[in-house]
Amino acid sequence: MAIRRLDCWEWDRFCSFASRYVLGKRADIETLSPDMGYRLSADRAPIHGLYYDSSRDLIEIWLTDTAHRIHRPREIYVDDLAHGLLNFTVIDAEGARQIIVLHEPLMLAAPQVGNSAF
Repeated sequence: MAIRRLDCWEWDRFCSFASRYVLGKRADIETLSPDMGYRLSADRAPIHGLYYDSSRDLIEIWLTDTAHRIHRPREIYVDDLAHGLLNFTVIDAEGARQIIVLHEPLMLAAPQVGNSAF
């Protein structure tokens, strides 16, 4: 699929879906702002959920140690495939772009017990 813009009425449904989908994944959150330039807000941080609160006009991305808040979102763009979500971008009222890139956690093999070469 291609990158697509979500309509406002889809935001709550998208956040509910994404909140379940992102469990166990890691996220990079990059902020591109006309005022502050580029800032890396999270670097492969474990992500636990995503929530849109229409009454407070707020999107919260729950990470292990903190919540990344996007106040007054105006546009959401989603880049997804048939098998899942790759990343999404939220543009707020000030024109700052919050780019959330999802990563699968690194799966390492279990340590070998028993015979060793040493």
